Amino acid sequence: MNEKNNKNCLQKTSKILFTILFISIILSSYIYSSDVITSLDFRITPTAQTAKIGDTILFNMCVIDASSTYSNVSQIVSVTNTSITIACANFPATDPNPVAPLWIYNGTNTWRVVTPYINSTLKSVELNNSNLYAGRPISNYTSIQYSTFYGASGNQSVGGIVKVDIGSTIVGLITLYDDGNAGGDHNDDSANNGVYNNKFVLSEAYKINIVNGSIVGHFEKSGIKATNDPFIAPNTINIDGIRPKIELVNVNPNPLNSYKNFGQFFYYLSENSDVTLNIFYGNTTITTLNATGYFGYNNPILWDGRSNTGSIQTDGNYTYRFDYADKAGNTGTPFTGDLKITTVDLTTSLYSIDTQYTHTNESEIVVRVQMSVELRNATRTNLQNLGFDYPESFGSHDFRNYPYAFLDLRIYTSSGSLFHTMPRDMSGADTDSFFMDISIPTFIDGWPMTGFTFNPLPADPCSVTNTTIYTLPDGDDTNDWDNVFVYPLVDNGSGYFSANPTYTLYQKNVSPGTYIVSFKAKLVGKSIFNVSDEVEKGTVTCGEQTIEYLYYRYHAQPSYFFDDSTGYYGGIRGYGLTSEEKTASYMVEPQPTVPVPDNSPPVIVSYSNYPSSGETIAPSVIGPNNYIRVTVADDGVGAGPINLSSFVLKDPYGNAVPGRVAWNAGNPGTKTWELYYIPDNSLTLGGSYTYTVTPVDAAYNIGQTVSYSFIIADTSIPIVTNVNVQSSTGNSEQLSSSSSRQITFVVSKIQATIIPGGTNSQVDWNNSNISVRNSSGNYVSGTVSHQANTNILEFLPSNEIVDGSYTVIVTAVSTSGYQGAYSYGFYVTTANVTYINLSGTGENDTTVMRISQFSAGSTGITSGGVDVDPADFYAVSLNAASLPTLPASYNLLGTSIRFGVTGHSFPVYFNKNFCSAIIRIHYNDSDVATLNALGLTESNLTVWYYNGTNWQQITDFGGPVDNPMSTDRYIFIDLTAQSSPVINTNSNIYALMYVPPTVPPVSYNFKNTKSFNPTKESAKILYTNDINSIGPLGGSGNVKVNIFSLTGTVVRTLEYQEPSENALFNNYETDPANPGVFYYYFTWDGKNDHGTFVKNGIYVIKIEITTTTGKKITKSRTIAVIK
Repeated sequence: MNEKNNKNCLQKTSKILFTILFISIILSSYIYSSDVITSLDFRITPTAQTAKIGDTILFNMCVIDASSTYSNVSQIVSVTNTSITIACANFPATDPNPVAPLWIYNGTNTWRVVTPYINSTLKSVELNNSNLYAGRPISNYTSIQYSTFYGASGNQSVGGIVKVDIGSTIVGLITLYDDGNAGGDHNDDSANNGVYNNKFVLSEAYKINIVNGSIVGHFEKSGIKATNDPFIAPNTINIDGIRPKIELVNVNPNPLNSYKNFGQFFYYLSENSDVTLNIFYGNTTITTLNATGYFGYNNPILWDGRSNTGSIQTDGNYTYRFDYADKAGNTGTPFTGDLKITTVDLTTSLYSIDTQYTHTNESEIVVRVQMSVELRNATRTNLQNLGFDYPESFGSHDFRNYPYAFLDLRIYTSSGSLFHTMPRDMSGADTDSFFMDISIPTFIDGWPMTGFTFNPLPADPCSVTNTTIYTLPDGDDTNDWDNVFVYPLVDNGSGYFSANPTYTLYQKNVSPGTYIVSFKAKLVGKSIFNVSDEVEKGTVTCGEQTIEYLYYRYHAQPSYFFDDSTGYYGGIRGYGLTSEEKTASYMVEPQPTVPVPDNSPPVIVSYSNYPSSGETIAPSVIGPNNYIRVTVADDGVGAGPINLSSFVLKDPYGNAVPGRVAWNAGNPGTKTWELYYIPDNSLTLGGSYTYTVTPVDAAYNIGQTVSYSFIIADTSIPIVTNVNVQSSTGNSEQLSSSSSRQITFVVSKIQATIIPGGTNSQVDWNNSNISVRNSSGNYVSGTVSHQANTNILEFLPSNEIVDGSYTVIVTAVSTSGYQGAYSYGFYVTTANVTYINLSGTGENDTTVMRISQFSAGSTGITSGGVDVDPADFYAVSLNAASLPTLPASYNLLGTSIRFGVTGHSFPVYFNKNFCSAIIRIHYNDSDVATLNALGLTESNLTVWYYNGTNWQQITDFGGPVDNPMSTDRYIFIDLTAQSSPVINTNSNIYALMYVPPTVPPVSYNFKNTKSFNPTKESAKILYTNDINSIGPLGGSGNVKVNIFSLTGTVVRTLEYQEPSENALFNNYETDPANPGVFYYYFTWDGKNDHGTFVKNGIYVIKIEITTTTGKKITKSRTIAVIK
């Protein structure tokens, strides 16, 4: 039985085998010792499942210098709540004792056994909390009976360097100590006992969230690592180190009348949190409301206006505060807002709406709306709470203390369109009585009006003086609010105010139909301010004399109100107290004696369509049971007995989706009805769908055709991020899904970048496809292939794609079977593109002008009124000796060019409506080196044009453009985009210049490899000239390089800490001018992580460096691979 129980217990490792193992380790990249990490655990304090900001994480790790180890000690003899007995026949023959203890560990805990075996035959030992050496005390040993135990002989390993990482987020920042510093920061009870401890306080500065993060331990002594370094602790950790945030807080209504409404407190959370809402009156807490909040917009917290004791709150100024904490206990910054409670009640009601025609030369409709406005419980105290001191103290009347009701009245058509807004000044003049009175207003009690210095023009205009500054209305009837103050609220006593305003609308040529009146009132005060701070001048004529006077123009506006024309808030009285919105309707009918034919076409009601335009919907949502629909309205005869409207649905390929059209009408005269398109099958194909509706009524009036689009998409449907067409010479243009793109070269390749739509499904490259159709709808033959280890799908046409219009359709299929279709248009116009070169044909490195014609009727280029053929142009390069004197302080760079035209004379004009002309001025990498040696860059280049007399600088230019396939670069000038698109002389010259610095700096510039052939050489990329600033170990472990393709795929990762890659980072060049400065660089052999050469193309190199201060520096460069 013992043999069977000990079958998995490995034999004691002999010294000979250990020596062989040690020698083999020496031959590997790192030297490993006999040190073994036996356990690593942590404890969060205060006790919690997830560590939050401010919590302390206590780490505990035990390391043994093992002379022998025993793996998979699996024989469990017995187990109780307080102990567990295990055995292994190959434990040492000698009983454990204090001098030669036996160590048992399971990765989380370490026990030190110094007592003899319980059963010498079984070699069994008991583990309990009294011999527990490292790790947390165990409350119930039955919980660990299924652990994997290990054993070791030896002693504690002291004097090591211990580091603990938390996942890949916190690396190299946590050091454990075995120094006996228990009361300080290290939490270590005993020095030099092989148990290493430390405290780690979770700071808000880390801003990390970790779920089930790994705890990784490292041990090193005398430069030699533990045999099981890195050691991953069995227990994982959860950390929430980001505080929650609350945003978009709003309370509605505000002011709140608790007798009529609940207060609704809206809010948005950055993560799930427990929310507490406190309402305060002064420093007194009125009520506390709790809610469970979720990420995003939340349902409002409702408050009935009562305190915790159930009493309803009276008028006054209150505050509210949101306190909240996420599920880990991190608290967010409290949000405090103001809340006003009022029992003042503002109501509106409708007395009547009258309509009639008046018989003038043209038909004119009169709409008279009579309303009632009531303000109740508006006692002096309650009005003061809303900012009105009414009635006032003895002696005067301040205009600002009187309450008014601003009435917002709007009329809509039956389709929901806004037809008219009242009130507005309609008299054609500013009639505010406050301004129009010729004397200061007074009241029955004889007290004067105050609050405003009122100096009206005298009744006798000839008595004006130029020593008085008068006050006049603003005179603008489009921005005033006089109607607000035409119907004052009448004080009926006991806090009850009322008004009965009437509004009349005169409107010519009103279409018969149903109209809806919407109205509400807002409590406001009267505000007056001057339109301009400047004094204005006016004149009056007295006989033959003209008298000049000075005045300010003033504007009247409601308080707590935003005027679109002035953007001014006129005080805070009223605080926005608003009545409930009420609606009523009226009908305008034709004159009974004049029959009116139905010439009114039906319309599609705005926002009635489903799906809405641009909406994204999951596959299978729309189908036979949930179909596409719109609402149609008609003010005429309406619907007939059968549907006459058309309804078409097209899929992403432009094909009609099988289905049927239905409606809910059928009764003649129906004014509003719904149209449906019911597809035969559920829509699962991803991509953009379009449905087009043409409404038709029973009188065969055809309404406006409207098209809508929506998208079928799912996280499982792959996404096409980029589609481009390419020429055989390297030209490339990206296509757009929204418009057709002009291509000026012959297309030999089409590439589409496709990425997975989610984490649960990848791209099915075997079934994904690219197809191309010409303008006749015929498919272009070719082959489709996927580039291995990339996200690129490629289409190679059997013959190059020449002039014509084409559509590219990319079908992206996921491994789950979902697919999406994406459409892109382009048209090739090489026949009308002419390249002016210094040598060769077609577009090449010597192209100095590209001319594109937009019309077959005219080239758009003229000389003396005669069309110029672009082929008549030629270009010559000029050396510095043949140029006229350059502008002062400027030096020449690159190739200067002059244009000529055969058979024509200058000036030559270019019409941007018929052509485009792009001029290129070339230079190369050696020219850039010339700039760099002077401390300059390409941004210091300027463009000049010589007009035969003097040099003129051109400021509107583009570039630089760097050709990765060669050393060529160029700056381009859109000649047809210039203010004067003309070449006006045969002596024209286009050149690049720069201003050299007064004292050119002497420096050494390390030359990073820009392009290379990996089959012949490796690339050199600089990463620092200050190696001592990188990391605590002079670079080791603190430099990481990722190399990406242009699709974002990581093709190669290089790390200083990898033994096989150390040598890549130890190269350097010495600065000849400063021998003490070394330029360190790493090398890339052009291979990916699988050891194969990458394909030709442009790659992005991202270098991440950790400095000695812990700061991370990121550098990025591009490099071209050309084999």
